[in-house]
Amino acid sequence: MLLERDMTQVEPAESLNVKPQVLNRAIHEDMSPRSIQIRQEVHKVLEIKQRRKRRG
Repeated sequence: MLLERDMTQVEPAESLNVKPQVLNRAIHEDMSPRSIQIRQEVHKVLEIKQRRKRRG
């Protein structure tokens, strides 16, 4: 998602006021409440539709 936009993790991390390491954990599917919140914010900033998890 970031490579498609020619961005590094530093740019969205700065816009979200988090460290690049925190953003990296969130991007790589960490399931902590903070990482989930960061992913949602990244989706809003980058205008990405969230995929829904399949049940079963």
